[in-house]
Amino acid sequence: MTRLLALIKFIRRPWWIVVLVAALAGGASYWRGTQQARLLAQATLATRQSECEARQRQQAQVTQQALKTALTRQQQLQGG
Repeated sequence: MTRLLALIKFIRRPWWIVVLVAALAGGASYWRGTQQARLLAQATLATRQSECEARQRQQAQVTQQALKTALTRQQQLQGG
């Protein structure tokens, strides 16, 4: 009977270790994937924000140039 219990303990122990290692590996893989997805989302957001800022700068330059042109024409009309 003692040998049978020892055999059962011997058989069960490696399986629990395998199950535990597999669970930990799966959990680590899940968290790694989640972290990679979060980093990708942050990088995408940063890219979109920089593109938006670039468009805003370009629009501001176009608006400023249009205002300068309008002021110049107004001055020419008043002076002429």
